[in-house]
Amino acid sequence: MIKMVVSDFDMTLINYKEGFNEYQISVLKQLKDRGFIFTLVTGRNVSFFDMFPELLMFTDYIISSNGAAIYDVNNNKYLYNSCINNNSFEQLVDIGIVNNYTFVIYELSNIFKYGNLKELKSINFDKKRQYFSEQIVFYVENNRMDKFIETINEFNDVVVNNFNKKSFRCSFDINNKDVSKGNGISLLCDYLNINVDEVIAFGDGENDVSMFKIIDKCVCVDNACDVLKSIANEITLSCS
Repeated sequence: MIKMVVSDFDMTLINYKEGFNEYQISVLKQLKDRGFIFTLVTGRNVSFFDMFPELLMFTDYIISSNGAAIYDVNNNKYLYNSCINNNSFEQLVDIGIVNNYTFVIYELSNIFKYGNLKELKSINFDKKRQYFSEQIVFYVENNRMDKFIETINEFNDVVVNNFNKKSFRCSFDINNKDVSKGNGISLLCDYLNINVDEVIAFGDGENDVSMFKIIDKCVCVDNACDVLKSIANEITLSCS
């Protein structure tokens, strides 16, 4: 019997630039009314969802930054978080500054940016501030991608949980090496005393692979990546 529904956000639940429509909200309300636990599993941090109060009304937990933190929405508290090692964090920041990469630092409740990223609501990076980073997202031009990957591979205590290539640049979500969406779901299931066979998961990207590997009932949207489609139990309609 299904007790919890977990879903990726971007391009699975919605294309956030389009916002929610009445049908989507009605589905989330039905989940709530029927007693299901609904959990967002996302590469975003929790503060991002302040712009979606209608979503938070029906969300019980948020597993944020690809599994680096677990937030209890109803009780307004964090159950877990995993930060990047301070030494590695400082080295990564220095690499970003020296190479003039745009990067974003995610903390539990704040987002800080270095460089030109107009579409993100955030605070400007301050070298003098001490950070407790659960995730760093680097934006790297495609012609410098190989060099960046070589540099990141020299770190043994971080992992790239998500890679997204666009027309002129790509983004890399970097976390503590033990962080993944799958591990985040396992921790939440233990906390709630729920077995993973009582969970159904929805996703679209490569960072959703780790959760599809631990959950038996997995559905991907039609716009999902090929890797996820190959391990999904079912493929549904596209996000749109």
